[in-house]
Amino acid sequence: MKIGFGRGDITPRGGKVSLCGQYHLRVTETVLDPLMAYAMVIESEDERTVFVAADTLQPYAFWTTYLCEALQTVLPGLKEDQLIISATHIHTGPGPRLKMTGEEREPDGVISLESCFRIAMDGAIEAVRQALVSLTEARLEFGISRIQTGMQRMTVFSNGQAEMYGDIHRSDFRCMFGRDGGPVYILYAYRTGSDELIGIVADVPCPAQCDEMAEVITADYWGVVREKIWAEFGPNTGILPLCRAAGDLSPHDLIDVMPAERDYGLFAGRQIAEKLGERIFRGILETRHRTVCVIDSDVGYIHRMHVIDLPMWRVSDSAYDWAREILRAYPHEENRTTALAEAFIKRYLQSDPAVCHARVHIVLTGTIMVMTFPFELYAAYADRIRLSLPMVNLLDVQLCYENLGYLPTEEAASRGWNSYSANLLDGACGPEGGDELVKACIEIGQQMRGSVNAKNYI
Repeated sequence: MKIGFGRGDITPRGGKVSLCGQYHLRVTETVLDPLMAYAMVIESEDERTVFVAADTLQPYAFWTTYLCEALQTVLPGLKEDQLIISATHIHTGPGPRLKMTGEEREPDGVISLESCFRIAMDGAIEAVRQALVSLTEARLEFGISRIQTGMQRMTVFSNGQAEMYGDIHRSDFRCMFGRDGGPVYILYAYRTGSDELIGIVADVPCPAQCDEMAEVITADYWGVVREKIWAEFGPNTGILPLCRAAGDLSPHDLIDVMPAERDYGLFAGRQIAEKLGERIFRGILETRHRTVCVIDSDVGYIHRMHVIDLPMWRVSDSAYDWAREILRAYPHEENRTTALAEAFIKRYLQSDPAVCHARVHIVLTGTIMVMTFPFELYAAYADRIRLSLPMVNLLDVQLCYENLGYLPTEEAASRGWNSYSANLLDGACGPEGGDELVKACIEIGQQMRGSVNAKNYI
């Protein structure tokens, strides 16, 4: 098994940029730290996998098609099902400003979305090129860092309703909706026959949105982590930043911040990114010497991509009317019209169940399994899959290939239907689709584990 790492700058420069991730307009030409595309290439005798992780809000399906074609010059024969593109989910980079409304008009005088896309793809190509050049026989060591990163962001009130970032100081506040994020899963790649560290894969259950309201371009906490890694291990150390299932999680601590900390500004914007980045780096540093699993370079691996058909949201006429009113009454954009509402909701009212095509990648080497999802996935779904595959160490990764929106649980949809993330306006699938996703992924994971055993890869 050969592994290589690379990176490329994807920061738009030389003009103003419209930042996405919020509903209000933010335009800047200030770069706090550059945005990057990171690549890891894995090759064996009969398999090839190209991971690309980007400091961006989300991936798009057409990125895979474009990048696969563009990489043919450096990697002839690369297939789309061998390419995995994911996002760190920053809110401080270029992109369509109003995903929910479909608004993609660009403010005057900013670098166009088309130019930003070209810059991102050029950086991704450079990252993969570097990874190919650096390919070497390598072993993997797996470690688990039990630090605090992502925290529950949905609150529950006495009437049973739940709300994203609900006011915890209300007298009827009762509890947080679910658990906080779990540990950070880390893979350390070493050159075979030595202790030379060539790269680090960190799967963090937290989107990179500590400084999500900032009016600067920044990679958020990953900008902090990578600088500390390069200072500690050298500037050529590879990094692959991944985001675990975190649809109901964020880096913002809602319930454990004391007034004195808040008054001193210790939990505001950039300070959160710096503190979380330092915490993740320390976790990576300390876990390196207490890994729990080793995958030698002579252990093969398999990579499969499956398209899973999932039922889309099915809603009642009353829910349809509610969604239309929400779109119509939204105060910030004059284009939230009835026609737009119908365009977004029409597919949910078909007499036959509409189908969503979810692309899922599974990479298995030894007892390490990586499974990707094209959603902002509520953490409970990943928990269900992982606990049903106790024979492997599962690294779940959200926001891969494209973003089909939030995938809330049944309890979230019933409690938080009038809050974002848990209703038909914010995702292609509801709880029914989530249950089908879990069922299919467990079955695929079990089958892959069985086929690996049959081929004596373990």
